[in-house]
Amino acid sequence: MDRKEEVFEDYVATRLTLREHPAALLREDMRAFKSAEALRETPDEEWVSVAGLVITRQRPGTASGVIFITLEDDTAVANIVVWPKVFEKFRKEVMAGRLLRISGRLQREGVVTHIIAARIEDYSYLLDTLGDQISFSDQIDPTRDNADEAKRPNPEHRTGPQSRSRPPVSEAITIELQRARHARYGAGARHPREQAKKLFYSRDFH
Repeated sequence: MDRKEEVFEDYVATRLTLREHPAALLREDMRAFKSAEALRETPDEEWVSVAGLVITRQRPGTASGVIFITLEDDTAVANIVVWPKVFEKFRKEVMAGRLLRISGRLQREGVVTHIIAARIEDYSYLLDTLGDQISFSDQIDPTRDNADEAKRPNPEHRTGPQSRSRPPVSEAITIELQRARHARYGAGARHPREQAKKLFYSRDFH
């Protein structure tokens, strides 16, 4: 497995990883953004872009429709403020995004730093690629059970009671692989794309 697949498998097994952060692995596939740690040294009122996993979404009843988002990258967390007008424009990204890139004006009040969101981009689809192997001819394709590529005999030409009661070895292997996959990932979420949607989730409060 490559680095991305190792991180993906960590999330499958434990819902976290001690390896590289997904945002670090996917940084090259996203538009440039400032790390959350660098925000501490960024001047007040500067226009910045940050990106990371959505770990919390909050919409307190006393906040007049304002939504607070916390993004996590490989360095720290960034606090995002989404005003109602911006939320209406980027409703889908705010509600469903798992990996977001957000641009806006940085504001600092004492030791508290947050970004007033103006543009929100959803890069969640990149998370779905973490479990994909590179499809080269000399590598295993995880979507296929091709351990046995030998030509299978015609079932109509089989004779004897054993051939009628037991499947060929290649089919038995396929059945066992499917059972193992379902036991690990669940029958309702195929690895890796559908499974990724259940791995990288946020805690949302209202």
